[in-house]
Amino acid sequence: MQNIIDRVNGNWLSIQFDKAEKGLQYEGIDGSGDSGGPLIYFDNDKQYLVGMFSWDFVEGDLKTFKHGLYGGRSYQVRISSYIDWITTQINTNP
Repeated sequence: MQNIIDRVNGNWLSIQFDKAEKGLQYEGIDGSGDSGGPLIYFDNDKQYLVGMFSWDFVEGDLKTFKHGLYGGRSYQVRISSYIDWITTQINTNP
């Protein structure tokens, strides 16, 4: 799937599942069980890990919640927020 990061807030990146007129050709959103999966940014021929799928925003009664509908929003952990910790772990645990 493809999507556009439309919100950045501290440690979080966010995407919304938009309808065809606003969405990308292969617009989509993560699903149940996708937590920890990569959010990849493409720049020409290079790929960058920018986030990991974490949680979805839900309003209303959870009993009636349906995932994967247009307008759904999900949040991803922003990898750059943890770059110092990641670098330390790599350098101290070869």
